[in-house]
Amino acid sequence: MNGRGNRVAVATIALGLGFAGLADAAILKGPYLQDVTTNAATICIEADSDGVASVEYGPDESLGQSLGANAWREKTFPDGVRYMYRIRITGLERGTSYVYRAIHGGDASDDIVFTTMPDNMTPFRFVSIGDTRNGSPESPNLIHVDIAEAVAAQTPLFYLNTGDFVADGGHYEDWDYHFLVENDLMGISPIVPVFGNHEDGYDDVTGFTGDELWKWYYDTGTGEDARTWFSFDVGNVHVAVVDLQKWWTLLPGMTQIEWLRDDLEQDQLDTRTNFTIVSYHQPAFTYKEGRTPDIAARFMVEPVVRAFGVDLVLSGHDHFYARHELNGIPHVITAGGGAALYDVYPGIQSWPGFRAHARDHHYMIAEVASERIDFEVYSITNGDLLDAFSIEADAPPTEDDDTDDDDDDVADDDTDDDATDDDATDDDTGTPDHDTPSADGDSSGEDDNDGCGC
Repeated sequence: MNGRGNRVAVATIALGLGFAGLADAAILKGPYLQDVTTNAATICIEADSDGVASVEYGPDESLGQSLGANAWREKTFPDGVRYMYRIRITGLERGTSYVYRAIHGGDASDDIVFTTMPDNMTPFRFVSIGDTRNGSPESPNLIHVDIAEAVAAQTPLFYLNTGDFVADGGHYEDWDYHFLVENDLMGISPIVPVFGNHEDGYDDVTGFTGDELWKWYYDTGTGEDARTWFSFDVGNVHVAVVDLQKWWTLLPGMTQIEWLRDDLEQDQLDTRTNFTIVSYHQPAFTYKEGRTPDIAARFMVEPVVRAFGVDLVLSGHDHFYARHELNGIPHVITAGGGAALYDVYPGIQSWPGFRAHARDHHYMIAEVASERIDFEVYSITNGDLLDAFSIEADAPPTEDDDTDDDDDDVADDDTDDDATDDDATDDDTGTPDHDTPSADGDSSGEDDNDGCGC
């Protein structure tokens, strides 16, 4: 505990100094990663001035290549106009580490290392956290600080936040604090953001909405049409992210539920991946005392998940760790990222489907191999192993070819044409190793963009 106490003291000082420094800096946020594929990545920078931002990068500290871009968009905040830069670097090698730094005005970031997505036969690691909300520079959320540090130490290929990463999605100060804590982590591993109920906010002073600020910061679609639901492939894993807040789009025949059906149908037809994970915020089951399962999750999404034989569902919202088997599919709640912990119903251990529970702040590590994913859940409080489980595929994936994700080799400037690959939209393909549903789609829409469209 003494070591953790020292880290907390250091983190408190760093947060206080770091946020004060941001107010006077040309670079306000970043550089951070989005939409990393096998041969490309988007580097994002928020700055307080217009002009040209650039990224220097290369296979080692000598860098050697540079790309510049004008501001992708600008927005007026209460503290002044801010400019968002999205610089797309392409022509990278699959499963390879690169060093990069961002430069804007008089500011230059430290050198940062990230790794492109691997082929579908190479093992990799990702991490899941959730409900990291709350905290401020004056009163930092030290659990969130420790979680970000622990995740960064794992150097995951990406990390998934199951939602509620800010207290109120309409308050820009909450986003400032979120990035303050996770900025360094997001520079080495792209975040996969799940839209939670706390992201669905509105600020009656600025008029900002959670959707608006989401689209400002995250590259999950094209320009103003960036969606809060999306999917992508990484190696042999297909991930589909669902937005339960827009529940009306999950009604029969509506946009999101039809997208999900189409996405998972293509997932069944693609032999290059053999695991499918669906993530959304509110769980389809609950152990939280006084709470019932989310209606949209249980009655709109769960039937589709079950029909297409999804391998795992990740959710948040209930502030603890829990694992439950629902209709033969493991459902995991990982929501111990910093929000206050919840009490549970008495006697949950005797409930049908119960597998594990821990009322603790935590993070979950996933080690992905060609036919197996091993999960370990660790307490951030004392480092204890809270749970461990595995999921196995029915068959190995079909080896992918070397088809490039991006054909161009230019920076993404103030246009949206190549800011986002198709893997952030609904034409992704996935894996057929699950129980085959009564789906009769064809293979149209297949693409080779197997990357973290986040």
